[in-house]
Amino acid sequence: MTMETTGGYPAGTDIETYLDGLGLEIVDENNNNFMAQYKQFVYGLINAVRWAASLGVWLPSASTFNVRSGRYNWRGTVKTYTAAGAVDPTDNDTTYVWMESDNTIGSGIDGSGWPESDHIKLAELVVDSGGVITDITDLRGEPLPPRGVRLLASVAAVDLNSVAFNSLYQCAAGKKWNPLFVVMRNLSATAASTLATLGESASQTDFLGTQTLSNINAAGKAAILQPIPNATPAAIVEYDENDDFGVDITQAAGSACTATFDVFGDERDA
Repeated sequence: MTMETTGGYPAGTDIETYLDGLGLEIVDENNNNFMAQYKQFVYGLINAVRWAASLGVWLPSASTFNVRSGRYNWRGTVKTYTAAGAVDPTDNDTTYVWMESDNTIGSGIDGSGWPESDHIKLAELVVDSGGVITDITDLRGEPLPPRGVRLLASVAAVDLNSVAFNSLYQCAAGKKWNPLFVVMRNLSATAASTLATLGESASQTDFLGTQTLSNINAAGKAAILQPIPNATPAAIVEYDENDDFGVDITQAAGSACTATFDVFGDERDA
């Protein structure tokens, strides 16, 4: 509806019509039953915005935060969170607050980053040197990371001129994952003399044996490194939290050469 305003507010009758359309009944004037109607009004107001209150971060004191109870959607499953005790965040730092997959609240300083495991971002808090929370940024609109094949890690400046194992990805506790392919890109120079294998740090070849990069012979070229299926399917490896996946340079490029490695795969709960 269109409403003309005076001093920033619509006319009283327009406000009443607007609230009535939302199912909110305001308190009558000169009413002996004021408290009962007031409670009904507050109930209707909270009920109308309850979806916005669920998992909202609020401050029970100047130096502590809590998360409101409510229902939420976790990958198609409706869960109900019940608020726990207030949390005192680290002084003079920024704190991240999130919902864990086990229906508990997690938090930590921004220097440690967001968890690698599945989580719902709830808020970012700024805390001054005296422990007072000075700002809250609501992050509840950000979705869970998608499942299925996706980019799991990107590691820049891997040295192809050094015979060494280079770690690319290790999943979080309670997870398993399958690498499907690795993209080598952003090449700084020719990698034509390089030999490399891919796998976890113990065997280093359990995803791909020796890869001859003789045709990756100029800066700007890229390569997709993956098992190639044939009449017999290519067997891929399932890794867990104990497996450090990476690329092992077994023969150096012969001159300065670096590249970025992107790991694509499917990760899930163990």
